[in-house]
Formats: sequence, C-alpha cells, structure tokens
Amino acid sequence: MFIKLICGKISLMPNTRDKEMEARSKFNERIVTRTRQIREDSPYSREELADLIGCSYSAMQRYEDRTPLPHYFLVKFCEVTGMDVRYVLTGRPPES
Repeated sequence: MFIKLICGKISLMPNTRDKEMEARSKFNERIVTRTRQIREDSPYSREELADLIGCSYSAMQRYEDRTPLPHYFLVKFCEVTGMDVRYVLTGRPPES
C-alpha cells in the first residue's frame, strides 16, 4: 500500500505488488481447494494418496490445507486420481 494525497485528503492506494500477491494467493487457494476435493472424491485416504504419489502424510495434509502441490508431485497426483493437470491448475476441464 502507498499513501496518496488528493485534494488535501489522504487515501491508501494498493500498489501493483500487493495486487500481484493477492492474485497469487487466490490462485494458490483454488489449487489447494481442488486438490482436497479431488482426493475426497477419490477412493483414497490422505495417507494412501500420500504413499501413492511419494510424499509424507504431513506434506499431503499441507497440500490440501495451505500450499499447492509442487510440480514434482502434480503429475503423479493426476495420474493416480485420473484428473487432468489443466483442471487441477485452472479449474477448467481438459480440452477435447
């Protein structure tokens, strides 16, 4: 945020960096939400899916709660769950 003085009034103006960080945060939240939903809709428990993609249970919990899947787990996650990478990242269905 930066402060801008307009006609004697002070207003707080978001700067470009704040907007970029907010957009990135929303993007990450959506991926985390889709990751959790995909796992819940799958036949696997969190522990089973973690074993299948090669990460720890606590890491899988983190990927479902606050941190997007890293690229080195994303492809395996999609293979195991039968989901398309495009859907996980964007929420859009795969192109036919």
